[in-house]
Amino acid sequence: EIYAEKLVGYEAYFEGNKIGTITEVLNEPASFVIRVNEKILIPYVDNFIDKIEDNKVFFKNIGGLIWLNLMY
Repeated sequence: EIYAEKLVGYEAYFEGNKIGTITEVLNEPASFVIRVNEKILIPYVDNFIDKIEDNKVFFKNIGGLIWLNLMY
């Protein structure tokens, strides 16, 4: 198991594409939230994490989150 705080600096991927680098992990009341490239926020929950390996985090089910985060 990898602790959320240790993910800073890991590369972030979605659907086979690099979407950026994890720049911060926020400790929010409901869950940790991963910040990618200062713009994208992704809750650190099983529903959004496909796998973590080789200093890379592979996300799933986040298409709508990326779209919403990039709009604002």
